[in-house]
Amino acid sequence: MASSKKETVYEDKTLRLVWDPGTGIVEAVALGQMTSSEFRAALERLLAALKDKRARKCLADLGNAGSISLDDLLWSDSDWFPRCLRTSVRVFALVMPKSLAGHMTLDKATKNWAPEKTGNTTRAFFGDVASAREWLSKQ
Repeated sequence: MASSKKETVYEDKTLRLVWDPGTGIVEAVALGQMTSSEFRAALERLLAALKDKRARKCLADLGNAGSISLDDLLWSDSDWFPRCLRTSVRVFALVMPKSLAGHMTLDKATKNWAPEKTGNTTRAFFGDVASAREWLSKQ
């Protein structure tokens, strides 16, 4: 695919959203610990970017997100994700939080994102952004 310039579409103290038109990826980077309201607002901003850019792929880098409550992750699964399915995105690469508890919680909260549950999405977990980008480039 032709290379093109990445565009930062949103940034604040907790979140950066970057659009790469060359790969069709919206990248969400957690910049630090988020409160519950900041986490939910970040996902709403991500959803808006996915819709606006008609992205087919999403890379969520949660490596620096700190702890995310199970309630917020379950909200993301039951409320946010069904709305996300109405966009064009079908491939999700998730860079895991650094904590073991974060790993376990994220895995549990995204079980419904698997292709056997949705019929048309793929999700994979990674320990670093480079591996996630490489995997997304092959999808």
